[in-house]
Amino acid sequence: FGRPSRDTGLESERNNRLTAGQRLYLLNSTHIQRKIEQGPKMRALTQGKSSLTEKATQIYLTILSRFPTDEELKRIQAYASSSAGSSRAATDLAWALINSPEFLYRH
Repeated sequence: FGRPSRDTGLESERNNRLTAGQRLYLLNSTHIQRKIEQGPKMRALTQGKSSLTEKATQIYLTILSRFPTDEELKRIQAYASSSAGSSRAATDLAWALINSPEFLYRH
């Protein structure tokens, strides 16, 4: 994202703003969904036998390189109790973090 076309390659032509197409790709891409659901690292994180809090902490460290706040952990617990279970909640958490402004602008 944000790279100029290959014919010029000038740094001054670089645009760091997300386009609508890029935003839609991140939100709706089956490629990214497969990476989350089938990637070995994410599969180990989301489908392990650890508690949801441990899963969430590892996902935050992997995707955002920081620990989740207490408020974020409470939201994850509430979502997991209302959804299909902890592994689905962990997958949804990874998807949400990848599409968060913090990930898009800092990583």
